[in-house]
Order: sequence, then C-alpha cells, then structure tokens
Amino acid sequence: MFCPRCKSEYREGFLRCSDCDVDLVAHLPEEHRAERREEDVVNVFETYDRALLGVVASFLSANSIRYTVGSIGSGAAQFWVAKEDEDTARDVIRGATASDEEVAAGFAEATTGLHVQVWHYSPAGSTTEEIEEPTWKNVEDQIRTMDPYEKPVVYITSGNATETDAFGITGGDGVYHLRFSDGDADWHEAVNSDRSDAELGAWTSVPGFTTQERFTWSTEDALRIARFFWEKQKPSPDVEWS
Repeated sequence: MFCPRCKSEYREGFLRCSDCDVDLVAHLPEEHRAERREEDVVNVFETYDRALLGVVASFLSANSIRYTVGSIGSGAAQFWVAKEDEDTARDVIRGATASDEEVAAGFAEATTGLHVQVWHYSPAGSTTEEIEEPTWKNVEDQIRTMDPYEKPVVYITSGNATETDAFGITGGDGVYHLRFSDGDADWHEAVNSDRSDAELGAWTSVPGFTTQERFTWSTEDALRIARFFWEKQKPSPDVEWS
C-alpha cells in the first residue's frame, strides 16, 4: 500500500498515511515508482521477527520518519529510510527494540511523570498497587501477570492533562481489552477487526467487564501497543481506535 501524496509505502493492514492523513492506494503511477527507486535510501533495520514489524513501524511513524518495508529471499523484512533520516531512524529503532537488559541498564527509560496503577481482587476485597515512573520491564511484568479474576486491570497514566493521559488494560491469560483516554477524557477502544462480535468476559471478579472479541488482543499484541504508549504517551498509529 502507498500514500498517493508522499509516496511512502506501508505494509498490509494500514489504511491511511500517518503523515498526510489520506487513504492509501494499492499502486502508484509508474513515474512515482521510478522516482522512489532513484531516492537515496538506506537499510536501517532487518528482522525475522514478524511481531517487531508493527513496533518498528509505529515508532518510525510517531517520529515522522518516512520508510518502506521490503523482504529478501531468506524471509527477513527490511526497513529503508532516506539517507538524511538514517541516524534518527536508527536511534528510534534502538529505543523500540531495546532488550530487557538494556532497559534495566537505563536505556530508553524516559518515564518522568508516568504512573502505573494495578487493581487486585480477592474474596477478602480489592486493593490497588501504585508504581511511580515505571521502567518498561516493570510495565511488561505487570501485564504478563494479569489475571481476569485476581489482577484484571492495569492503568498507565502520563499526568499530562493537555495530551492523552491514560491507557487502560483489562483482562489477562491471553485476552486483553485496550483503551486510551484523550485530552477530553473520552475513551477509545483498540479494534481487532480480525475477530468476531462474540461476547467475552475480560474481567470476571466483581464488578466485572464483558466486551466483544473484536476489542480484545493477545498478550504479545497488548505488550506491543502498551509499549508504544509507555514510550510516547499517545496511542499507537498502527492500531484502529474506536
């Protein structure tokens, strides 16, 4: 898919250009394709991990870096950017793909003002756990250990009332409902269009929460989308929001 205005190429599943906010098209006119082949571009990232494709694409888009994605015979995917964007793109991608060890060492921990609230439930009652300025490892551990009965809700908040200020995760055991609150305190759900309208119980303790399957995500998808909010304090452009 291509943007008819800036000629950026997007992988399958994207519908609109994140830079130009126009609908993508399946093909560019021949003169535009020739123009792209002549651009001075450089390969800045290569991976065999399909889960990383959306993460890297989201981070590049959020930093207004135009890119194309291609594949090579071995099955690896490659990200290409204009030569003048190479250094910035490499820094952005390193932040998007930082390992747990790098995070623990202090890399990409620009979390000033972030806050995590975790809800716990048991027959004896409910409690909340507060985590100030969490590292990504903190957030990931909380999401991976969520349970629809005992630990069904995690909130990440930025404390900035002028921007997106909250990201809510409900569920556990591989079924996660994701939503964000915009500056007007309106909530928007992450839409998983590949799934059905069947009802699922994402939160099974009192008061509980039921949603349609098309508003739920796997553990790895939930982590990918939540990580973008943790890094940028805004919703991932790689996801459709209601």
